[in-house]
Amino acid sequence: MITDMSTVIWKEWKSLFRQPGSRLRMALTVLIPLGYFGIIAPLQAGGEFTTGAEPWFIAVVLPLLTVIMTAPDSFAGERERKTLRTLLASTLSDSAILWAKLGFAVLLGMAMMIATLVLAMVVVNLFTNTTGVAAIGVARLIHMIGVSLLLSAMAAGAAVLISLRAETVQQAQQTLAAVFFVIPSVLGPVLLITSGDGESGPVVAFFDWLGTTSGRLTVVVVLAVLAVILLTAARVGFRRTRLVS
Repeated sequence: MITDMSTVIWKEWKSLFRQPGSRLRMALTVLIPLGYFGIIAPLQAGGEFTTGAEPWFIAVVLPLLTVIMTAPDSFAGERERKTLRTLLASTLSDSAILWAKLGFAVLLGMAMMIATLVLAMVVVNLFTNTTGVAAIGVARLIHMIGVSLLLSAMAAGAAVLISLRAETVQQAQQTLAAVFFVIPSVLGPVLLITSGDGESGPVVAFFDWLGTTSGRLTVVVVLAVLAVILLTAARVGFRRTRLVS
């Protein structure tokens, strides 16, 4: 199964650059966030970068952006390129096909996050820090990586689930983007309205609670449950006979 998954992952990597304009699109998708979060934001924050909110933006936003740009291509892209039937007619197992496509998206999201964090820390230490070596705390870093991994798994599961039924990659990307970015846009005003008379006390208290041990643990547990649900749904939704028909 490992050999089969390696084959599919290699195929996914090559397919990233086959579509018209895909190289430019991927370059912009990588370079713009990498340049801002890895260079500009650290220069602006200076030595406070390691304790500020910027690392969390990197851990949360970049994996989602990467998965949204790549994972919808998993099956919708095969359908557009007229290669889906060929893939399904191969001797590759269902598990190898599905988990390799999911794993590829997760690996890209995590690689993007880690590369940006490394670049940001290099920039902070070379150009802004003057009081010794600046570093993100171990506990905070582990928490960030865990949340980032779970978010990537969630997004990949949702993307593959949508891609299984979408006719085009663009349709799958738009649906996935709506799911992950419209929900926070709706929750923001709801939180402000429920705060009462524009007061932000409950909102601040909520975010303060997220910084506690119980809050961090709750976030990880909720994300883990959602990731399992979405990955399971993707596995249940993947049926060769249904895709062929």
